[in-house]
Amino acid sequence: MSSPPDISPPHFLLDFPVTVPCSAHPYLFHPPGDAFSDSKPQGRTRISEARALCATCPACTSCRDWARETGEFGIWGGETDSERANAGYARRVHGVGGRKAQHV
Repeated sequence: MSSPPDISPPHFLLDFPVTVPCSAHPYLFHPPGDAFSDSKPQGRTRISEARALCATCPACTSCRDWARETGEFGIWGGETDSERANAGYARRVHGVGGRKAQHV
């Protein structure tokens, strides 16, 4: 099994006054490869565990908003990338950030 990628924290966490809960368990938020598909029991368990940590985090809302703005993958602020996409926030494609989908 490969090790999780090295993930740099978002800008709003660089000077955050406390350690955020996700920093001790990054594999819950950014699983390696597709080993933890969200639709399988193991993936749903991982998401539940990540959300429980997000619920205790003082940066939860900022984290979710940042992921929506940038089109990040993984769990951010208790929200999966699929949930952000379903809420109308585009995923990042080849370095292009995510934005609320425009409805015509």
